[in-house]
Parts: sequence; C-alpha cells; structure tokens
Amino acid sequence: VGGRAGIVGVGVGAVWMATAGQRRHAGDRRRHQDGTQSDYDDASHTFNWVNGPTTVSGSREQVDIKVGAASLTMNAQSITLQIGGTSLLLDAGGAHFSGPVVDHQGRVISPR
Repeated sequence: VGGRAGIVGVGVGAVWMATAGQRRHAGDRRRHQDGTQSDYDDASHTFNWVNGPTTVSGSREQVDIKVGAASLTMNAQSITLQIGGTSLLLDAGGAHFSGPVVDHQGRVISPR
C-alpha cells in the first residue's frame, strides 16, 4: 500500500496491519515518539504498556497497574492496592489492611 499502514482485519484479540504490501501482526513491540512502549504477545495473551513511571500489564487472568510506588493488581479472586508498606487486599474473605496505621473516619483502629 505504498508504505502506508492500515487496519485490514480485526479478530478477537488481534489486529492485522498492512505495511508496504506485507501483513504483520500488531503483536510486535511498538515504540512511540514520546517514548511510550507497548506490546502484545499472542502465545501468552499478555499486553504490556509503559509510559515513564506508569506501567500496565494484563493477561486473561490478571491486570497489574503501577504508577511510581503505587500499584493495583486485580484478578478473579482479589484486588490489591499497595503503596510503600501499606496495602489493602479485597477478596471473598473481606477487606484486609496491612500497614503501620489503619484509621476509619479519622479514628485509629489499628494497634500502635
């Protein structure tokens, strides 16, 4: 197509592109002008995206998001929020807090 790229077909979890008459899978690693990188692996069904201190990775089973020291992990069994030594785990058993101090509406409810 004269050096131009265009979407020529969309499948479940896959996008095919035509570049200069060649077909290539969009699963190739891409680096954008601003330094952002992204890739998709067909075999493991994983997606990764990186932009400075922010990363996103996901699969059929789990999604991980990190912004600096803060992170969020989510899967079918639980959600975990964490920053430094403090975390919150939500699962079928309830809400589980971990950290030096836990408060509720300004009142400390954890042992000191």
